Amino acid sequence: MRESGATFIRNGKEYDAERTVSHLKQKLFLAGARVRTASDFVRGVATHSEASGRPYLLRLPGGEVRPLGDWLLEKLAAIERPPAPSPTPTRPPRSL
Repeated sequence: MRESGATFIRNGKEYDAERTVSHLKQKLFLAGARVRTASDFVRGVATHSEASGRPYLLRLPGGEVRPLGDWLLEKLAAIERPPAPSPTPTRPPRSL
């Protein structure tokens, strides 16, 4: 989120990236062994407030507000996507 310029919204209140990271790290610690993968973390920990049940939101620099879980899953998919195969080099035609 630091690089994205986005603002985290939890229970109607906005937080900066540093506070958001601290909050999510604490939730990850408390989740313990039930989080085994990055996807587990996003789906089970980083989507909503345990206290209110309200979804976490993200306000993007352009003003669009999205669920944090959706944004994180998109970022995770981009990281986990295999690299595109490199093109096979072609040789120039041989002249006779």
